[in-house]
Amino acid sequence: MSRKGQILKSGLLLFSKEGFHATSTRSISNHAGVSEGLIFRHFQSKEGLLFELLSNLESRMSVYHDPILKNKDPQSAIFEYIHIPFGLNEIDIIYWRLFYKLKWEVDFNQKPRLLLLSKKLNWAFSELGSLNPELETEWLISQMEGISQAVIKNSFTNKLKMKNFLIKKYTF
Repeated sequence: MSRKGQILKSGLLLFSKEGFHATSTRSISNHAGVSEGLIFRHFQSKEGLLFELLSNLESRMSVYHDPILKNKDPQSAIFEYIHIPFGLNEIDIIYWRLFYKLKWEVDFNQKPRLLLLSKKLNWAFSELGSLNPELETEWLISQMEGISQAVIKNSFTNKLKMKNFLIKKYTF
């Protein structure tokens, strides 16, 4: 792995575990096994490193969200949304941990993406005859937020049972 890659990986791990403000460039350089100056050479600042990680996060989230947004089948769109936290690979779990850590720590706005997902789910519930698609969408998003956090914390006792429960619940 390149030195820049080592810095990115270390920044990702430390920011997602300790938080952005609590992580120093010195701790990142120590973790990556590089000089602190190399961080500034590649990224100009700690914020520059975070910006690159957020760009990577956006790309990784797009892999999960874009198929939902393009889906023309309402039932399938809901199922794809439900599957997201259960299908995260190891590196994506770390990126999602970073996402949740940053939601509370810095001015990190994912509202445009979440608004698109909300509109798509609202459409899906409406197409499937839900009596209140807006509330159904809001409820599902809040539940999936909690489930996502449980997945990234590895605090689920049985992820498969939960996924199957949700799929059955949302089979129209």
